[in-house]
Amino acid sequence: METKKQVILTILLCLMCLILPTQNIIVYADININRDESAQSNNIPLNMIYPLCYEFEINGEKYFYSTNSNNGPLRYDENEFDFFVKTDAISGFKCHDYLWTGEYYMARYHCDDDVPASWQTYKAFPVRLYDKNFNLINEHIFDKYVYKIAYYNGEYYCKHQDGWVSSPDFDAWSDCPAPPTEFTNNIVSCKDGMLSFDNLNYFKVQYEQTAPEINHILGDYIFGSYAKNAYAVSSDNIYFLKLIMPSSRGTEWVYFKDDNVFFEGKSSYYGYYNDYQRYYMSINELDEELEKYRSAPYLVHNGELLAFEQPPIIQDGNTLVPIRFLFEQMGATVEWEQSTQTATISQNNTTISFNINNPVARVNGKNAAMNIPAQLINGKTMVPVRFLSEELGYTVNWNGDKRIITIE
Repeated sequence: METKKQVILTILLCLMCLILPTQNIIVYADININRDESAQSNNIPLNMIYPLCYEFEINGEKYFYSTNSNNGPLRYDENEFDFFVKTDAISGFKCHDYLWTGEYYMARYHCDDDVPASWQTYKAFPVRLYDKNFNLINEHIFDKYVYKIAYYNGEYYCKHQDGWVSSPDFDAWSDCPAPPTEFTNNIVSCKDGMLSFDNLNYFKVQYEQTAPEINHILGDYIFGSYAKNAYAVSSDNIYFLKLIMPSSRGTEWVYFKDDNVFFEGKSSYYGYYNDYQRYYMSINELDEELEKYRSAPYLVHNGELLAFEQPPIIQDGNTLVPIRFLFEQMGATVEWEQSTQTATISQNNTTISFNINNPVARVNGKNAAMNIPAQLINGKTMVPVRFLSEELGYTVNWNGDKRIITIE
């Protein structure tokens, strides 16, 4: 039944692409997503290493997650696990969520993250700092339940019911925006809100649409979400593969088991319902779809990486990019005439017009041959970037080793 729904959704999206080629249409990946109807919290297909805690591996690295926390998997270290998880019954400080800042461990008290009603039974919610030998260094008591912690660029962050707060010293806390995501994998490094492919040159990223909220980073997989049932997977935090789950309630945990990746969790609403869910998909299918994004070229303009909703593609040695986002970033005017399927770009004293699937463009009224025609791909008008950019007076450079196109 779920597969049939996905087929219908795909057909509708394709029809929309024909009607609205320049609109922002989110196209979801064609991956078979299955639901385990027998899913319960007591039949998770992983090895339970402690009550409520389960382990799994990805690329030879061990992780664990707790079904009592919605902050996702943590890398498994025996000493950290023994202290922060196994000793909570002794210390009275319940902690299945902690992180290493480079100097201290930061840990939060938790009850059940998914049941806000349970938060009311407690009046004090500690967040603590420990040194590398697990000695208590500092503690701050919040009067609101803290359900997420982070550390970024010398600042400690906590998220409670009223939003994010931060502190440079763990004593004075103030309201703040969410901290940037910082990570390094085999493809890209993210630091200070910027991305690098070589840990030397960092780029600010301009997203065509709002980037998803990053939930889990497991090896070279970056998992994010747009809404309760709209997920995204990426390898580089630039191009995101969209996934739509059959349910609208969302899941909290992601893990790998055998040949599948699982999305799992319990959905609660102030304690009034508790619907346990488990979805899974083939890792091979996911990798096949991701490979289309992993092989896509990157485009830099004015020192900024452009994160297209539809990644650029290479055909016959020519790179096609979505027209509107790129050329509006370059300061050009982009117009679309649906009846003739004609796109027009204007900047300074140059006007370029062309039709879909026609290799002949018009530059200030004169014919000009393109190596490859403009095309409609997933609802986006894709154009040969070198031809149009150079006709507008820009210089286009290609770094084949890093797959980076630079427009200056």
